[in-house]
Amino acid sequence: MIKKISSPLISLFLLFILVTACAAPALPVVTQNPVLPAIQNAPSPSPVPPTQTPEARIPVVFLGDGAPDDITAAMYLMLDTKINLAGIVVTNGETRPSRAIKKWLDYVYGYMGWANVVVTAGCDCAVDPHPNQFPQSWRDSADNFWGMTLPDYQGKPSALTGADLIIQMANQYPRELVILITGPHTDLALALQKDAMLKDKIKKVVIMGGAVNVAGNIHADYAQETNLVSEWNIWVDALAAKEVFDSGIPLDIIPMDPVPEVELNSAFAQKVGAVNLPGANLMAALWEAEFGWYKKDYIWIYDALAAIAIDQPELFEWVNAPLTVVTDRGPNQGRTILQNGDGGNDHIRYASHAAAQKVLDQLYYVFPPH
Repeated sequence: MIKKISSPLISLFLLFILVTACAAPALPVVTQNPVLPAIQNAPSPSPVPPTQTPEARIPVVFLGDGAPDDITAAMYLMLDTKINLAGIVVTNGETRPSRAIKKWLDYVYGYMGWANVVVTAGCDCAVDPHPNQFPQSWRDSADNFWGMTLPDYQGKPSALTGADLIIQMANQYPRELVILITGPHTDLALALQKDAMLKDKIKKVVIMGGAVNVAGNIHADYAQETNLVSEWNIWVDALAAKEVFDSGIPLDIIPMDPVPEVELNSAFAQKVGAVNLPGANLMAALWEAEFGWYKKDYIWIYDALAAIAIDQPELFEWVNAPLTVVTDRGPNQGRTILQNGDGGNDHIRYASHAAAQKVLDQLYYVFPPH
């Protein structure tokens, strides 16, 4: 199903098997080390960060855990001229931060040349005393940036912890900073524990996670797990998510509910690849690989929806709802539910629907020269 694209990057050869034949696209289990031909150093000229001053853009710290849709979300944040991507925390979800950080330095600094972003490894830990984990094969692939060989960046990551980076950026951009979480909430929860005033310095948190009026995606993606109601990013560290949900910080949540409405297909990937600049080439190659993994002509873009919602919230229908997270061990662990009683989490809203074509148009037009 993988198609050739007019990019210097790639003919893609990967052998993956599907975990399940459920209706939701199942993530791949790696049966051997994935092999993608090397992505060469970015051709000259390299992509140039937006020319607007940082003060004119929305400051964002991105907490992502290395899935392909996290890579897409990071690309969107780098290229969107309305956003100042100030920091990236590689979180403990699909990635193991201490293992994956090198590849993310290669991606952000070596390949994209985005020197002004602070990139650091989050905590290889969980707040919840009874955490869960993504399947090991997924984690191995995420740690290895899904087999892509990127330019070898020789510098070192920031010495800051993920929590300290969040605190530093919140002090630098008080009441302006937006946190985007597309993996577990561990590092923000740790930051909130460390700095009691932090919640008043963050403008809002945008989250890809949870499932409100639809089933969860854990069992659908990985049949060995029996949880039917939760979504991975919340379930992995449910207590951390609950602490963020209950913090009082305004939350915009992209749950599973609108995810199937936006299908990125091979025609879209080919259109982006035709832009023929490094960022577009990398994304087109990765998407084409995903079509092959899932044996489908489309993928869902989960985390990229949340990135787009930061500065394009009008592309979604929002419902105000006092959501919280179940932390008790058992079949409901990690479930996002309405909070009982009055005066609950009225700072939370979730997206029930997405304007699919407009979302895809927005994703396409961040790629230069658009």
